[in-house]
Amino acid sequence: MDVDSLTTLDGFHIMAGNASGTGNATINSANISRNLGGGIYNENSKIVLKNLTIDSNYSSRGGAGINNNNSDITIFNSTISNNIINGHDISNVGGGAGVRNDASSAMLNQVTIKNNVSHIMYKVEAECEI
Repeated sequence: MDVDSLTTLDGFHIMAGNASGTGNATINSANISRNLGGGIYNENSKIVLKNLTIDSNYSSRGGAGINNNNSDITIFNSTISNNIINGHDISNVGGGAGVRNDASSAMLNQVTIKNNVSHIMYKVEAECEI
């Protein structure tokens, strides 16, 4: 992977993103899930992230900090922390409160991933006779 020829995001603090919607949004002819990637949603691309703090983002399905779909991502000198998945349907949770990779590759160098949490709430129904 030639890091110099890729799109680079350098020196940002990404916080308070919220991917808790339903359905999809269409952006440049691509269907983007509204419940993945609260901080960064990365699909069909190659990206380099440097000197970032990705903190306190939310999603209802997965990838609250970063969601990678069919992508290559390289992360240097960054912190991914305190991101939360608040899901209501255990059968539809994608996981990865900090970073979620689906059919993707990730290279991390000097990256701290900490305090990312997944709270999954679901309803259990049962019938019984006593």
